[in-house]
Amino acid sequence: MKLMVIGAYGNLGSELRRQTSDAVVAVGRDEWDGLTARDLSGVDVVIHAAADIRTPVSEHPTAVISSGPTLTARLLELMGKHGTPRLIYVSSCSVYGNASTAEVVTPCCPITINGQLNLLNERLVEAYCERNGIEWEVYRLFNTFGGMDRFSIVARIIAAAQEGKSLTIHNYGHSQRDFIHVADIASILLEMVVQRPPYRHINIGTGRGTSTGDLIATARECHPNLAVHFDATPDPVAVSVADTWRLLTCTRQRRFIHVLDSLREALRSPAS
Repeated sequence: MKLMVIGAYGNLGSELRRQTSDAVVAVGRDEWDGLTARDLSGVDVVIHAAADIRTPVSEHPTAVISSGPTLTARLLELMGKHGTPRLIYVSSCSVYGNASTAEVVTPCCPITINGQLNLLNERLVEAYCERNGIEWEVYRLFNTFGGMDRFSIVARIIAAAQEGKSLTIHNYGHSQRDFIHVADIASILLEMVVQRPPYRHINIGTGRGTSTGDLIATARECHPNLAVHFDATPDPVAVSVADTWRLLTCTRQRRFIHVLDSLREALRSPAS
């Protein structure tokens, strides 16, 4: 099988390339604009895992749109022109907004611009692929950590502990997130490439929540002097945990890497 990975040098793209034994056409950020239908020659499945989580949309909206809906639209048209048979789009739980239960049947009401852009990408994928006979799936990732992560709260805690900096944690640390390691995400996606699930939309998460307060308590096991200020700023999404029944029906059983175990290991490493 031959895969094309869009966003191949990001955190998830790098992990996908590391785990797969299939041939991979790697398309990175610098190659997006030059992508042509010829690059899709022989490709069986495109995994669209490109996302710009670094650029503030309030400062550089053109860049954010270019790496979001514009890239997705160009990719879809190239796939249609070349007759590429299947697309896997990696989306985000941000499409659910502040829904108390993140089930795939939950109406999507994103409350952030990034969530709205993810949902627009999903809609583009659905509309174009249905019209042009391209097989497609959308996978909504919950809170990714691990690998080359530099942006999650987990990465921020590790950096603060190692660099002796202070952190501010909102909602008194009560907010809960479904943290899933990038290695587990890549393993699931590569399994789905082979399994061809019966669903169009699937959540990728562990199905359990961990509070930011628990993350801080775990970090302080290794760094008792970690400076943290807990404040009352409300969290627009206080609880975000995946409903994973679809995932469980079409993947093998696995023991997920637990965020607290991973945090302990990172903070006990020589680099800390």
